[in-house]
Parts: sequence; C-alpha cells; structure tokens
Amino acid sequence: MSKKELWNIALTLVRDQVGDKKTDGILSMMLQLTAKYQTLLKIYERFCISAQNRWRYPQVIGWIEEQPDMQAALNHFDIELNRGWSQERFYHVLTTNTKRGRTANLSSSRNLWKQFAGSLADITGFLAPYADSSGSAKRFRQFVTDRALTKECAWELAAEVSNSIRGMGATLVCDTLKEIGFTQYSKPDLHIKRLFTQLGYSRSDDDRDVFYALWDFSTEVGVCPSQADKIFWLIGSGNYYMFKERHPPQMNNLLESAARPR
Repeated sequence: MSKKELWNIALTLVRDQVGDKKTDGILSMMLQLTAKYQTLLKIYERFCISAQNRWRYPQVIGWIEEQPDMQAALNHFDIELNRGWSQERFYHVLTTNTKRGRTANLSSSRNLWKQFAGSLADITGFLAPYADSSGSAKRFRQFVTDRALTKECAWELAAEVSNSIRGMGATLVCDTLKEIGFTQYSKPDLHIKRLFTQLGYSRSDDDRDVFYALWDFSTEVGVCPSQADKIFWLIGSGNYYMFKERHPPQMNNLLESAARPR
C-alpha cells in the first residue's frame, strides 16, 4: 500500500466518525493556528501550559487555564513583568498565591511545584530576548522559521530549546511549536510511533526517527506534518476534544487495512 493510499484511508476513518465538514475543519485548523499566536504573550502562555503536560502534573498542579489565581500569580503572562524571575521566585509566588500551591505537600522529595517553577524560569529566560515594545511575536516566529527548514534542522532546534528548558523534552517542544502554528512540526507520540514502526515507515521508535518519518510521509502525500500528526492522533485516541466528542479509537482498523493485500 502506498503512503497516499494509507492517508486516504486515515481520512476516511475520521470522516466516518465526525463527518466531512468537521474533518476538513480539523485540517484547516492546523493551518490557522499561526493567527492565534501572533503575540509573544500568547506564545509564552502556551509554553507555560505545555510545561504542565508531564506525568502527575495535572493531578498535583492542575492546568493553568482552569486556575485564575495561577494566571494572576504569573502576571497574566506578561513576560516583561516576569523577566529575570528565578526558580525560587516562581516557586514562592506559586505556593503562596494559588489555592493549590498553598495546600500542596511541599516537603515531598519529588516536589513537582519546585520542578514546575524551574521550567517557568527557563521558559521566561528563553523567550524574553524576543520581546519588544509592540508585544509582537514576529522576532520569535522568524527565528523558528529560519531555523526549521529541514527535518534535521527542525529536530535540532527542538533539541536545543529542550536543553534550555528544564522538564521539556524535545518531543514536548515539538508539540508546543506545532500548537502555536509551526506546521512543519509534529509530536512523535505513542500512537504515531506504533503506526510508523509497524508499517516500516520509521527505522525505529526513537523520537527523532519517527519525527523524520512523519516529515517524509507528509511531504509525499502533500500535507503538513502538523496535519498528519493531528489526524493520526485522533485515530489513535478517539478524543475529538475540539468538538467535545469521543469515539472508539481506530488505529487497529488502520493497521489492518494497511496489511490487507491490494
């Protein structure tokens, strides 16, 4: 089976669950995220939210977007107000000015609040040099665009950013860049790893190999990596969060279809 045939089957599986209009909307959505993230404030906010996407963080710390007191403690993501804050400063602010922070077990040997504060300090330090008086994200967006021209360069950039931010691996950085509108990025998560390794598209389940394989796949079928990522993730998870719908995962059906003689 060709990659184009597999892609058409994948789209059919999604269309069968949510219909043509919603499927087309998903594909369009991934091309329109840039418009939502034209200010550095929004990008800063997204990076901070992404830093919570780690094991046990949602249970212990919760999600920023659901906690107005945490948003206020972080100065509503005004990077100029947070510029220069240390891990200790973020830690103090979070654990004294948020309901969850005040009731946390701060004596734990695995203090997630302290780890999260370190991520926030690093994110602030990473993004602050791209701030200007207009609040525009133009300088940051140009920086990424200029660097992420090939799959190798795109992954190298994600790895560099990862090395600058505690608690954010390269895969999570890729996901963040994807969600703020860089369509050349994808997140090599478990669903995509399973699909691409079983079909032989990726030489291994290593994050970088799968990232490269999805880039090549997308180029061959004529879509952006972010679009392919979203379709395959929806097939694997069944979580159509954008429509507040859940459907049975279809990854087994996709793999079975790919294995049938043609």
